[in-house]
Amino acid sequence: ASLALACPANQNIVSIEYASYGTPAGTYPNFVSTWCDAPDSATQAAAICVGHNACTLDANSGVFTDACPGVAKRLSVIAECVDADLVGSSALDGASATIQCPQGEYIGSIPFASYGTPTGEFPDYAADPTCDAAGAVATIGDRCIGENACSVDVHSGTFGDDPCPGATKKLDVTAKCVPNNIIGTSVAQDSSASLQCPAGTYISAIDFASFGTATGIFPDFSVDPTCHAADSNLVVGSSCLGKNSCTVAATADTFTAGPCAGSTKSLSIVAECISNDIIGTSVPQGAVLHLSCPAGKTVQSIDFASFGNPTGHVGSFATGSCDDPSSVAIVQQACLGQDSCSVPANNVFTDNCYGVQKHLTVQATCATPPPDPQIIGGSVPEHGTLELSCPAGQAIDAVLYASYGLSGGAFPRFVNDWCTSPYSEPVVEFLCLGQTSCSVPAESAAFSNPCVDTDKTLSVTAHCKDAAPVIVTPPNPDPTIISATATDGNTLSLQCPNNFVVGPVLFASYGTSAVQSGVNTVSWCHAPLSGPAVQDACTGQNACSIDVSPQAPYFGQDPCLGVEKHLTVQVQCVDPDLIGGVAADGSSLDLACPAGDVVGEILFASYGNPTGDASLFQKGWCDSMYSTNVVSSLCLHQASCSIPVNTGYDFLDLVSCSDAFSW
Repeated sequence: ASLALACPANQNIVSIEYASYGTPAGTYPNFVSTWCDAPDSATQAAAICVGHNACTLDANSGVFTDACPGVAKRLSVIAECVDADLVGSSALDGASATIQCPQGEYIGSIPFASYGTPTGEFPDYAADPTCDAAGAVATIGDRCIGENACSVDVHSGTFGDDPCPGATKKLDVTAKCVPNNIIGTSVAQDSSASLQCPAGTYISAIDFASFGTATGIFPDFSVDPTCHAADSNLVVGSSCLGKNSCTVAATADTFTAGPCAGSTKSLSIVAECISNDIIGTSVPQGAVLHLSCPAGKTVQSIDFASFGNPTGHVGSFATGSCDDPSSVAIVQQACLGQDSCSVPANNVFTDNCYGVQKHLTVQATCATPPPDPQIIGGSVPEHGTLELSCPAGQAIDAVLYASYGLSGGAFPRFVNDWCTSPYSEPVVEFLCLGQTSCSVPAESAAFSNPCVDTDKTLSVTAHCKDAAPVIVTPPNPDPTIISATATDGNTLSLQCPNNFVVGPVLFASYGTSAVQSGVNTVSWCHAPLSGPAVQDACTGQNACSIDVSPQAPYFGQDPCLGVEKHLTVQVQCVDPDLIGGVAADGSSLDLACPAGDVVGEILFASYGNPTGDASLFQKGWCDSMYSTNVVSSLCLHQASCSIPVNTGYDFLDLVSCSDAFSW
């Protein structure tokens, strides 16, 4: 068996307080070791678990020493968890204490430091008041705060005084690590608080601000409700947000009067920094949102966009309960490839929570544009073909604008006129997204005819980015897999080889499907009843034909009015001697061989949650080991049989019929 240990969120296992692999007695937290106890229990558990939020220990002699062979053993463990951002160090006189934060973090504060004869183990150090050098926290803080790592020589000269001459002393330290993008300070009243982000970043959020008598140390300040200026966040935000550095005067004139006039106050602040290349803002409904990249850079991606009630700030925006799912696409059209852009928070978006005050919130990433343009596009008249091609190594990742009909403006800033096909963007996206180049025919057969007897134009603006390598799937050489395509007004015909019959339908789409990377792909225009229509017409047949027409009742409603469509089908042909089926719990599965044949072999049987179709069944994670035996006892050598399905999941069966013979 295995023992799983898990700390609360944001904590890690810091030590193994108790561990015994053997025959420990008692219950948590009062375990007691007995005569049978692996001596390496604690060391092995610590090696696997310390430093992790959670771990799993296998209770077997492959991990721990077997202290009592032949005796049933168990594993009992007690571990201590500590805040994941705390690190500790302990060193004796004459040595050095090293404090090391994880990569990307720095030492933000020193919650504990004692040079003398402190007691306890990390993180539960405690000072001995009879031997404790004054100012140890300040001394360590001066040397270490702001550093990713630091070392402190442990001797009385470092701390200015020997707190207990002649005694063996040591230094115990607990430090708090803070991510590099978190900054803060705490200063006394009538001084100034200065914030400084790393180069190339700016202050994106004020996580905490209090002019009053806040408690705690950076970054874990807490508001004292009896003494706190209510406008602390507002004042600090107005002075600092969007800047690389700022200074705020910690004076009563700067903040509104609090409820503790006459008290000595301080100003405590925690802020977040973010890269200058990540920009974002939020505006109320009816306003216009403006984005502007640093000089020489353009918008390369829209990382977040929501028209509704999003929450958070730059770097941590989140969608709320009300959101227009097309927000990202709309902002992409306005901003990708631009050094600055403006997006109105109005009816260009869908109102999904009428009557609720909404905001438009956007976050984007700016970057230096490559020498080759990433915005491609153009216009061609009706009956022409628009060729789109990205620079080498790039592929189309977004269609910023597409209109088949009438459009105004010029590339890349086209605007819609009164006539445009509603299928414009879906058609172009289907043909071009993910492709390094594509050809788009300016034909009503592809887009429908939005304005009859009017000369139309196809106008497109698209965006390219670095392309991921594409793995092309080769055509399936299996002769039992056959495919066919027929356009509207024609007949699709399928013919299996030899005496095989149509089995599983691998692909069927009536619409505008295409082959992409060697694979049939359903497009935006697809009749959901395509598969059932082919199954009804062809399954079990050696050959079959289907008339292709938008009026054919078996396809259901026309998936895209006015657009030329086709039916593409791929099926698996199977041996006609194979019979099988699926039956649900509480029913029965009836099998019958053709006249003159009996069941000769059970090829597949699964009572559980198998998947697939006849000839392609596969067992799922739930499967009865007796399935084949049960089916064999009921069906072998029978012309037909009925298999009751009693409990559990679907029952699938695949058997082979052979010529009848006598016994």
